[in-house]
Amino acid sequence: FTLRGTHQLSEKIKIDAKMSYIRSGAENRPTGGGVPFNTMIPFISMTRDLELSDLETYENADGLPIIPRSGIENPYWTLNKFENKDSRNRMIGMVSITYDITDKLSLSARTGLDNYSDSRFYSIPKNSSTTPLGLLRYTDFSLSESNSDVLLRYTNRINDNWFVSVSSGGSLLNVKTNNNTIHGTQLKAPGIVDISNASII
Repeated sequence: FTLRGTHQLSEKIKIDAKMSYIRSGAENRPTGGGVPFNTMIPFISMTRDLELSDLETYENADGLPIIPRSGIENPYWTLNKFENKDSRNRMIGMVSITYDITDKLSLSARTGLDNYSDSRFYSIPKNSSTTPLGLLRYTDFSLSESNSDVLLRYTNRINDNWFVSVSSGGSLLNVKTNNNTIHGTQLKAPGIVDISNASII
């Protein structure tokens, strides 16, 4: 959602403010590229005589994957057992104030903030063909960016042919980032999607 407001405090002073909040996220997004999450990768390596329907039963009675051949995943195993999710919260804000000192001289100041946090998680289950020991990965990333500026401006129309405009000001940019990642491998037991199930963290 977005909120915006302007207010004329006096004949010479005007304030403008805006704030936006954005929340987004998804679970099990389709993944491209040469990564295990890409369900299309197995089709490159499977023999042409293999029917897709032969792969619909993707695990045996012991919970182990039924694979087309060694080293590649059953796409149905990937679809049902692999997990990925992400969420993002973002807030963008801006405040500006303009002061008309005279009809020719004005002073304006602005400050803006862009702040977001991004959380991502993915897991590859134990006994998968590409990662037999299993894997868990949690990532939290945050960014805070503030940008402020001040501008003094003088304008004057001398006559119909001449117009003078002079500006002077300064700006300040500040960016802070934070990245925390927890990576766990060698899962102890299948079916438990929690970092406590990892032998190596």
